[in-house]
Amino acid sequence: MSYCCTPNIGTLLKQHNKNILKETGQENQRLCNCRIPADCPLNGKCLKKSMIYEAKIETCSESSSYIGLTEGPFKTRFSGHKQTFNNRSQQNKTELSKKVWA
Repeated sequence: MSYCCTPNIGTLLKQHNKNILKETGQENQRLCNCRIPADCPLNGKCLKKSMIYEAKIETCSESSSYIGLTEGPFKTRFSGHKQTFNNRSQQNKTELSKKVWA
């Protein structure tokens, strides 16, 4: 008679896959972490991921638009764009900043 207390490989794989594939509930995910909620660029949904966005560039003489997408949180992408608008040395870093600095 033998006794084994270690789980078999099938049990280990099931547990691993369950942990990897389990979905996180929407109620547990934060949608915004802005210090001042009224300043949120997406009305309380700035941490939303995988989205397409449109930026409108307007000057005195013309207007144009830029359509972009982000895989990660929108707020991260938005912060990156703002940084390229404020630093002339980064004016060619993104397509949107090229339009802004033109």
